[in-house]
Amino acid sequence: MDTMESGFHEQFAERLCAALGPDESLYQLFRFLLEKIPADRICCASIDRRARLMRIMADYTPAREHGGWGARRISDIMDWDALTEGFEGWSRNTLLVNRLSDEKDICSTVESHFGTSYQALLSLLLHADRERDRLLCVNMFSLSPSPYTEEHRRMLASCRPMLEHLLGHYAGEGEESSVIHFTDDGVRHASPEALLRRCPGLKRVMRQVDIVAPRNSTVLIQGPSGSGKELVAETIHSLSPRAERPLIKVNCGAIPPTLLDSELFGHEKGAFTGAASAHAGYFEQARGGTLYLDEIGELELPVQVRLLRVLESREIRRVGGTRRIPVDVRIIAATHRNLEEMVRDGRFREDLWYRLCVYPLDIPALAHRPGDIPVLASHFYTVYAREMEASSPPVLSSRFLLDLASRPWPGNVRQLRYVMERAMLESLAAGLPELHLAGRDVQVLPPPSSKRRSVPAADILDALSRAHGKIQGKEGAAALLGLSPSTLRSRMKALGLSRPLIRK
Repeated sequence: MDTMESGFHEQFAERLCAALGPDESLYQLFRFLLEKIPADRICCASIDRRARLMRIMADYTPAREHGGWGARRISDIMDWDALTEGFEGWSRNTLLVNRLSDEKDICSTVESHFGTSYQALLSLLLHADRERDRLLCVNMFSLSPSPYTEEHRRMLASCRPMLEHLLGHYAGEGEESSVIHFTDDGVRHASPEALLRRCPGLKRVMRQVDIVAPRNSTVLIQGPSGSGKELVAETIHSLSPRAERPLIKVNCGAIPPTLLDSELFGHEKGAFTGAASAHAGYFEQARGGTLYLDEIGELELPVQVRLLRVLESREIRRVGGTRRIPVDVRIIAATHRNLEEMVRDGRFREDLWYRLCVYPLDIPALAHRPGDIPVLASHFYTVYAREMEASSPPVLSSRFLLDLASRPWPGNVRQLRYVMERAMLESLAAGLPELHLAGRDVQVLPPPSSKRRSVPAADILDALSRAHGKIQGKEGAAALLGLSPSTLRSRMKALGLSRPLIRK
């Protein structure tokens, strides 16, 4: 290796060592290659020589606009006999084609799958799994004719050990993995599914999602607040036959009990004061699609009875109406509460629990998924750098990511997201070259208890008095007691309490 190649190799290794996590490392790898070798697209793929298939694993286009996201299986892109018997026409397992139009098979395949008329190609083959006869391939495409030189070929070949090590991570993820896409802004996840599949701590969950998504079974997603239950629900819907129909999300704990029937099942004109026109409820809005019932454990017992009746009969009746309306809706429910314990305490109906828990999915807390932190941090870093239009955003360093990984994260992914936003804002304001995590950004808070607090009647009456009889809102009695409004109402009903009459 000459002095030029050695210097290139050292700079390349230094750039990779500054990043932590496969996504960020691969992003830095692409950026560095583009500084040294002219290209308009870099595409990494795994090649199964026995099956004669090529699967795109990672794709980089410098511009914000890019091609399709879906995983591609490309056959007949090159001479498969040459791949099996040896690399005919390849030099040091690299291929340099400065006039792609001269290679008709490759040119037509590239155009049909990428939709772009690239003029030149520089490729590097790597051994990923000799026993299973699999290879890895790094392809650099150029829109300009004849951009590549022998020097570029040597540069790419000199990176072989690091490329094999890094790309081996993606090659081992299996055929079901989504393509990971990068632009100059960093990692761009095409969908919640693409982001979740990048998280090693959710591999078991995603296997369950793949099993249940194509079916019509009711799913109950359980996990602590902020752990990603809604993203899992979105992924189930997007992978189901109902993907083209609506996904309606309902936060059961945010709707006052007096309005729940109207919001869920709809109402007819004149059904109550203020009902100036007929209203289709969430069940009708989600017809043919999916209804996501978040915080299902917050529902009052009478509403649970009506919900169970609808789930069993697949029919609704609007408030104030007499006509029964059939609804074709898939139910995905979610909760951070322990519903089994609530059933034993008489706070959740056992028959509704059986109806919802057809296929339970348990989402681990972020503290139990430390490998997900670099992936999620890199995602939020890209989101906020783009939103804040930072031309030279502070670097997402390995030191910063190691600091994140050492924290307990009682608020889970939601807390990590807000911490990343604050770190970006404060680092930009201070003009720091790297993201900085202030100690006050992550506080160690006790995890929320799944058990309902036993609040004495005297404390409830005192809170109601201080809140002037108001239950909901920032200054309501529920907030003063640290309870949800529905929990406070249930406790008041059990104790036979009513709101005091407050004279102004």
